[in-house]
Amino acid sequence: MKKAMFLWLGLMVAMISCAQQKPKVKGNKLVSEIFNTLEDFNSIEISDNLVVHIMQTGNNGYHLKADGNLIDVVKFNVMDGVLKIYSTHHITSFKELEITLTFDEIDAITLLNDSKLVSKKRLEFKRWDLKAMDEATYDIEASARMANLNLHSSSEGKLRLNCDIVEVFMDQNAFLKGNIQADNITLRIRDRADIEIGGEVVKLKLDITGTSDVRARKLKSVYAELNAVNSPDIHLSASKELKIDAKGKSQIYVYGNPEIKIEALQDKSQIIKK
Repeated sequence: MKKAMFLWLGLMVAMISCAQQKPKVKGNKLVSEIFNTLEDFNSIEISDNLVVHIMQTGNNGYHLKADGNLIDVVKFNVMDGVLKIYSTHHITSFKELEITLTFDEIDAITLLNDSKLVSKKRLEFKRWDLKAMDEATYDIEASARMANLNLHSSSEGKLRLNCDIVEVFMDQNAFLKGNIQADNITLRIRDRADIEIGGEVVKLKLDITGTSDVRARKLKSVYAELNAVNSPDIHLSASKELKIDAKGKSQIYVYGNPEIKIEALQDKSQIIKK
């Protein structure tokens, strides 16, 4: 009975997997291009290994330059205020596939399934949420009053950000290389996610667990607060005050000359003054 149940479950998983696979298509190498306007949207979702260049122009629209038979494969659909850019087929080869998106005002971007987003100029937001996962990549320059970044599952990107308040959550081997100018930055990093960050901030808060590599010596903070668990390597800089609560095998490299207040330094955790 149990064997039959396992066989049935295995068959169902295989059927679902097959059903989710998209048909393959090769570009015909006969390049065409189209320009279209889009109805208003307040967020963007990009998926399916597509590369999108984005510009803030005051108008919502796109320019698609691609092999002729791929023009109808790449979709731009606005549903409930979300612009979804995706493909109906798995594109295996092409001569040209270039997507440029223009927009007026948005507050959220989601990157999925090996997609890539590149900003051609600085983007301006009031509040901005960025979510990247599934090996998505990005290269973005932006300014915002508040930014909330959620970076997961081997996503990787470059970010240049000017902001009042920034909150970053990273896990599952995500990597971020950035330069941030802000009043307040909170970094929560888990599960071997790594970050290399520079810039200037008044108040920096770090909550680090796992085996993450945090290279923040070029992020010049005035006040910093660190909570570290397990065995991360952390390089950080502060000029006035640094509070530390560390457990496990945390290696903490301190740059600058802050007053160091140790709230806890347990197990084999170490502070190395540089």
